Amino acid sequence: MSVPPYVPVLPTRPHAAAAYRALAPDVQRQVAPLWTLPPRPGMLPKPLAERVAKEAGAIAAAQRLGSGWLDAPFADDVEAAVLADVLTPEWWDHRNLRPVTGPGRTGAQQSLALAAARHREDGLGIRVRLPGDWNDRTATDVAVLLDRLPSGHPADLFLDLATVLPDRPDAAKEAVRALDTLVPLTSWRTVTVAVGGFPEPPDDFREGVPYEAPRTDWETWQEIRHSERQYLS
Repeated sequence: MSVPPYVPVLPTRPHAAAAYRALAPDVQRQVAPLWTLPPRPGMLPKPLAERVAKEAGAIAAAQRLGSGWLDAPFADDVEAAVLADVLTPEWWDHRNLRPVTGPGRTGAQQSLALAAARHREDGLGIRVRLPGDWNDRTATDVAVLLDRLPSGHPADLFLDLATVLPDRPDAAKEAVRALDTLVPLTSWRTVTVAVGGFPEPPDDFREGVPYEAPRTDWETWQEIRHSERQYLS
């Protein structure tokens, strides 16, 4: 699997799918989205199934020129049961999407993604959230997930740092600590670090006055890239 250099984390919303479809083909081939089903607390099973089927179908249709991933990180046991009926292992056949799970998810969501990955034999995304300090116990949970895959089954690692603003000056150091532990666990097909930030303007911000927002997310990525770890090549 050849992965483009940019992996945006996008919601399975119509506006995001439309924006992705609107990209020029040569640009679209440089993007491999990590599509994320949003939380829908309290939604009844039937309308939830209809919504998921519609959104997942639209995303699958949008992914006609390249590969991407589809994740349901907020699924509880009830929602996972609905997803199991809609996104069956056969649903993934002939689609340019791969399932995603991760440590800390419900057992039902993990089983759903693992079943789809084993059926397709074409990779499982493992998304590890790191909104703060790294905890080595997380690596044990990831290793348990990897042990549930057949030997040699491809896996993709997503280290999701979530929002990184100036109040997280050590985000890059924690990310490298995590990667030092996670990368040796298996022969990952791909390793992606997801980091984002949308800073609020200062209190004295005024329209028409130039203001350059701090890009801690970009600085974090640069610090990771220049950490001189051999695996980053």
